[in-house]
Amino acid sequence: RRSVCFLFIKAVHDVIGHERPQQVRVRIHFSLGAGFYCTVEGIDHVGMEFQWKVEERMYELVQQRLPITKELIHTEEAVELFHRYGMFDKERLFRYRRSSHVNLYAMNEFRDYYYGYMMPDTGDLKYFALYLYMIYISRGIFIDIETIPTVQGYSNNKWAQYTMHNEQKHTSQEALFL
Repeated sequence: RRSVCFLFIKAVHDVIGHERPQQVRVRIHFSLGAGFYCTVEGIDHVGMEFQWKVEERMYELVQQRLPITKELIHTEEAVELFHRYGMFDKERLFRYRRSSHVNLYAMNEFRDYYYGYMMPDTGDLKYFALYLYMIYISRGIFIDIETIPTVQGYSNNKWAQYTMHNEQKHTSQEALFL
């Protein structure tokens, strides 16, 4: 689950462009069932087009089987990195860290802090779907993290309903979630 969240954040940064990371803030707020409710602040509109672009980028990264590597860096370097990325909460948190080193995970040029183990690469992170989701007045994206289908090709959740990543899926998504 951590690895899919990392993949989502990397895809958002790829879609919006890496030239303005401090202006865009991706927040993973809380879990809902087998997934997470997330918001993206600092862009004009979180709509279906943005959601499709992020989901498409996530599937591209899965196809590339990018390695997810663990790096040990100095805490001061992590503080500077989080400042550059606009992750000010993490920047403040690590200013008070007693340890002189911290483990970060990297996917290409993008690095972030996660507690716990990650998948070795993006190739096995293919069972997910993104949906627009509204909570009160906040419009965000729900990352539905699917279970791995069984040998017969079925799973215990909605994966069987969304087996293809194509326009037909997006059409049914629009009808169901907007």
